[in-house]
Amino acid sequence: MMPKSGVISLALAVVACSRSPGDVHVFSAVDRAAVLTTDSAYVRAWLRNDTSAVLNTLAAEAVLMPAGVHPLGSDNAIQAFWWPDNGTHTRITAFTRTVDELRGAADFAYVRGTDSIAFVIDSGASHREQSIRSMTLAIYRRQWNGAWLISRMMWGPVTPTVSFSNEFPAVSPDGQTVAFMSDRDNDPEIYTMGIDGSNPRRLTHSPGRDAHPSWSPDGKHIVFQSPRGDSQPQIYTMDADGANPVKLTNNGMFSGVAVYSPDGSQILYQVNASPSLDSAHWQIYVMRSDGSGQRNLSHNAWNDQVPRWSADGARILFFSDASGRDQVYVMKSDGTDRVRLTNDAWHDHTPVWSHDNKKIAFVSDRGGGWDIYVMGADGTNPVQLTHTKESMGLPAWTPDDSQLVFTSKAGSTRDLFIVRSDGSSAHRIGARS
Repeated sequence: MMPKSGVISLALAVVACSRSPGDVHVFSAVDRAAVLTTDSAYVRAWLRNDTSAVLNTLAAEAVLMPAGVHPLGSDNAIQAFWWPDNGTHTRITAFTRTVDELRGAADFAYVRGTDSIAFVIDSGASHREQSIRSMTLAIYRRQWNGAWLISRMMWGPVTPTVSFSNEFPAVSPDGQTVAFMSDRDNDPEIYTMGIDGSNPRRLTHSPGRDAHPSWSPDGKHIVFQSPRGDSQPQIYTMDADGANPVKLTNNGMFSGVAVYSPDGSQILYQVNASPSLDSAHWQIYVMRSDGSGQRNLSHNAWNDQVPRWSADGARILFFSDASGRDQVYVMKSDGTDRVRLTNDAWHDHTPVWSHDNKKIAFVSDRGGGWDIYVMGADGTNPVQLTHTKESMGLPAWTPDDSQLVFTSKAGSTRDLFIVRSDGSSAHRIGARS
């Protein structure tokens, strides 16, 4: 089968050859610019919700050919399709058109590309937001006055775009599974999936933001935070399949970002000790894995956050604003002997040791945006790993320390990515419904 572009090019050539030699116009750079001007005017008209301006980009003989719909070849049919008179109002809120190919011959040209559109639909008391993406082919025809207008417009199958986020990854001890938070079902819950993004499975089913999952060393349990039944999130554990949730804290304060100790006997977590919900005073706490023996390890006026154990359980890695900005610190497991590992003019946060304790991955804005860096365990030789400027933090090493799973911005949402420890082969693993 001839590729689409070949079919269209052939059609344009036939049109050009069918005219008498004296009538043939050369498709020039000026014509190309005029086609793109009309193409841009079409997009801008939709963004302004300007019906007349949209119609002004269409030629008198224009026909619309949406996927799965009979061709629409009259003004009435087009207006009924785009602006139905049934009380439903659709408003475009975002419209991005990428042009992959533009070719012309004589008085015809085509533009092939992809449309990504976000819109809201209001119908009575109903309000719905949606995002879609589709392949688009527009045929343009030169008019008697030299203008170029849309003569035919075709869409491929419309695909709803991902409108949910996946965040806070934790890699299982065997390296095969990632636990994470997702709001794909309209409420932030804990899910698991394969390290390749396959087979997503929902584990929690409770209203409120269930977040920050972390595995027990034997891979049989997951610790996480949830506000279920409380005004503030508390720490829970559950089986790796989501069964048997058990509440560990009940302190009336925001408690979260928990992690098991290497031997599974203790759990580190952070607590907002501020008496006001409008301010933060994060302190690092520790408790036994059954919830007993809860105690504050920080005991200071600063914000100490996101604690992580060393492989031998003797030290705790975290970040703190003790210097006036977020920096990476380490201390003994009893909270003594705080040592600052980063000392710079930027913000460094969410550090995590590699499993061999030789490297630390962390997030910093030192490159002009938020990206993941890796440095020695003593804070030396930081190397930039990602170049997204939008890495959101909380990277997670795979058990062999060869890769990191992390959260980054993906369009209007956040999603999970994986990258080799040398910064190569970064790719997306989330965004599955």
